[in-house]
Amino acid sequence: MNPVLQGFAQYSEAGASTGQLFDPDAILKKTKEQQEKDKERSEAVAKLIQIRGTSRVHARQVLLAAGSLNDANVFVLDDLKCLYIWHGKKCSRMEKATGLDVASRINRQYHGGRMDIAKLESGQEDESFWTAIGGKTEIAPMSVGLVTKDTNKEYAAMDCLYVYDEEGDDLITIEGKRDQKQLNEARSYILDCTDEFYVWHGKKVSNEIKQKANTKAKELFDSKPRQPWTQIERANQGGEPVLFVMKFALWEPDATLSGYVPVRGNVAKHIKQEDVQKMDVKKMYNAAPIVGWSFAMEDRDDGRNGSFIIWSIDSFSKKPIPEEEYGHFYSKKSYIILYSWCHDEKYVIYFWQGEHSSINEKGTSATLTTDVNEKYCYNRAILTRVVQYREPKHMLMCFDHNFVVHRGESRDLKKDTRMYQVRGTDRTNTRVTEIIKTSSSLYTGDVFFVTSPEAIYLWKGKHSNPFSLQYAIAIINKINLEKSNVVTVETQQPSKSPVVNRKDKSPKVPRKDEKTGETTVSIEEIQLARKKMVEKAPEYQYVIENGLLPVIVIEEGQEPEEFWKAIGGKKEYIQKPFKVDPKLFFCESDLGVFNCHRIFDFVQADLLPRKMLILDLYEVVYLWIGKEHNHMGDRKLALELVLEYVAKAPDGRPPNDPKVVKEGFEPLDFGAAFQAFRFSGKNAPLVLVTEALSEFSETYIPYEKLKNKKTLPSTVDTSRLEDYLSNEEFEAVFTMKREEWKDKPLWKRQEEKKKAGLY
Repeated sequence: MNPVLQGFAQYSEAGASTGQLFDPDAILKKTKEQQEKDKERSEAVAKLIQIRGTSRVHARQVLLAAGSLNDANVFVLDDLKCLYIWHGKKCSRMEKATGLDVASRINRQYHGGRMDIAKLESGQEDESFWTAIGGKTEIAPMSVGLVTKDTNKEYAAMDCLYVYDEEGDDLITIEGKRDQKQLNEARSYILDCTDEFYVWHGKKVSNEIKQKANTKAKELFDSKPRQPWTQIERANQGGEPVLFVMKFALWEPDATLSGYVPVRGNVAKHIKQEDVQKMDVKKMYNAAPIVGWSFAMEDRDDGRNGSFIIWSIDSFSKKPIPEEEYGHFYSKKSYIILYSWCHDEKYVIYFWQGEHSSINEKGTSATLTTDVNEKYCYNRAILTRVVQYREPKHMLMCFDHNFVVHRGESRDLKKDTRMYQVRGTDRTNTRVTEIIKTSSSLYTGDVFFVTSPEAIYLWKGKHSNPFSLQYAIAIINKINLEKSNVVTVETQQPSKSPVVNRKDKSPKVPRKDEKTGETTVSIEEIQLARKKMVEKAPEYQYVIENGLLPVIVIEEGQEPEEFWKAIGGKKEYIQKPFKVDPKLFFCESDLGVFNCHRIFDFVQADLLPRKMLILDLYEVVYLWIGKEHNHMGDRKLALELVLEYVAKAPDGRPPNDPKVVKEGFEPLDFGAAFQAFRFSGKNAPLVLVTEALSEFSETYIPYEKLKNKKTLPSTVDTSRLEDYLSNEEFEAVFTMKREEWKDKPLWKRQEEKKKAGLY
């Protein structure tokens, strides 16, 4: 799906999944380069942009003429006086949504949000539109804009991405699907789309390298014929033009950009594994989050004085949810949340997408967000895509003591037994998440509660913080009273089991609802059920609130049998709190250097199958290896770096042996570092990093053994089998010395390896 439809305004000036926001009223403090860029834009001429696609929508600049229009697509015309959005008769809904977003972002990025936006339907154009486009003529046939199975391939063939290699003063072609992760913040890149041309500089690139890259870009630009409107556009990190962003499959403004040096295609220089150096581990100890150009909503509004309208996505439409359900979300659904404040003059729209929500619902939530913005907010709202577990601070503040995510798409308090984890320290970071029902998920530093048909159990970890407990009580009170046809009256409270009761002025009697067929629970039944539970409860338990069910608060270490039975029996769990906040690092090779970048506010989704990560729990450090990771050279570097990280730690930690953890075999303390961690249930003995490193001690492997890959040790890097040959065997197999081999181009080496059976 196009990045626009995954999270409108996903670059620095527009929102992202982790809370980056676009505010039309905000004024950016611009750098000198950006001011120069704006000056170039102020001198620009009118342009016409074609919006084309279904599942993946493309935005391309085309010839400014009526003949470029066709009834199958949407077109955005910027004549520097007005922005026109022209809808073809047969254009898709996705194209309409993307057209509106592209026009809005061009308006905000280049015109300060002051330009009028006019929507036009094919056949209903006014004279000003035809004047702006150069005169009314016959439009192109609809077949020109139809989307086929080869459309994406056609566009991909038009684009070429290069990285500037300062050491060789040359451009290296980057192959494969366009992805933001191909970029590196320490490098300069050129994106040549034939009719569009961009030079992108990472935030860590020096001015000297920028100048050299710009020179190479000019040489490339002049090397082929271009359209009259084509010019070199700068796309500095954090301020990328909308058309540049839309060339990538997914774009997140605050992502850590550390792309690899390409090893396929036209490679100027191939970095050998033995030449890759480990980063300085001192940088890992003092890593700080990257602060981008985001507009912190929590600094503008505290979330206490606004109002909500919330819709849930049902297939391809939205429906409002009742107010009593506000704050309750389901992992299989997507939502649109309109929040207004300042006497309904300020708006923010969050479109929240559950972890297990369908692709159609996620796309619909993004599409319908533009409709909500237009209908309710006069196109002035801040649009922010939010994925589960990555809710921004302001959104959590708006749902003060009332944000909970349930598994699935519905629940029944009278039938289901569910378990929830409460983690956080204040209004800006506390979440209540339903987890898999097992006692292994308990952690002494958090608060948990379990809802069952008989009672609600509130479990207090010995080292949990008071705010989490307060938050849990607020959620329980709401769950316990919702959709309840009961009215409680004051009862005599046991001396050590205090009951706090709610009163109602209009008591109801037991009766059967004619519409639903459900029987109203009587006061007597509630009192009897509560009495039985209180009689069973030891002195350390107490009921905190009346409602549909009694609520039993349990101190860690004093759990009754009913509690363990409700969550599948008593099992081992982490009873010792972390001494410091856990740290997670993402490992990868980066242009000849093996780097580890810290991930802040991490979640289980950060554990990608093809990657390696380091989890620092202070008393133990884990190297986590995804099940699809097979780069043995990087793995060896990671093992060495973990040992160095522990040995040089400046925090006075006790000596410990770091361990290797494979995906799906995570121990309990590893999972406790994450909220709502899903254990696989598999067990395997942990391997010390020193033991894993010893498996790499084999230097040379006989040629005959190398040809049979299936029998090779798991530590052998199959992408460079020739490096395991002795010098004698290497010269016998390839009839050349290693020095000659290194000078050959990559494609030539690959052909030789295929002939030798080592590819």
